[in-house]
Amino acid sequence: MTPEPTTQDIRRAQAGDPTAFAQLVELYKDVVYNLALRMTNDRVLAEDLCQEVFLHLYQQIGKFELGRRFKPWLYRVATNVAINRLKAQPPRHRSLDDSDQDADESGMEPAAPAASPLDQVDKKEAATLVQRSVAELPLEYRTVVVLRYLKDLSYEEVAETLGMPLGTVKVRLFRARAILKDKLESLVPYR
Repeated sequence: MTPEPTTQDIRRAQAGDPTAFAQLVELYKDVVYNLALRMTNDRVLAEDLCQEVFLHLYQQIGKFELGRRFKPWLYRVATNVAINRLKAQPPRHRSLDDSDQDADESGMEPAAPAASPLDQVDKKEAATLVQRSVAELPLEYRTVVVLRYLKDLSYEEVAETLGMPLGTVKVRLFRARAILKDKLESLVPYR
């Protein structure tokens, strides 16, 4: 769990202290990269988005209200940057044979040591199918799924991050789960 920066750290960054801002970048670079990767399913684009997010953060840090939690605000900035970039560029079509995702990035826990090789393969294949299905969701659904299930934010935190009513978040999650269920049922034969 990434700790929240202190009010003093944020004040220093707002005052233009490059060391304080560099500490914020160091503290949150993996969080932002992982969010961008989940939103785009593309490592190169995720790296570009990270740079863009921190540039935007540098320009907007003065607008952060001290006393609020920093992480939801950062998620909002990162999500908005990712959404704006994804809306501006045509979707990249990927083959189901593409496998540029490392096992560590799947978001799944490693298989228990006692698991058979077949179980490990099944779990990895399932994680890959879910990951690709999430990446193919419409942007408004993908965003809430990534924040809620992959970043483990509460419904309220998702609503705060996206600046939308709680009911809208719940509806989008409901619809996203229905789309994912249909898609995964069509991809995975019954056993």
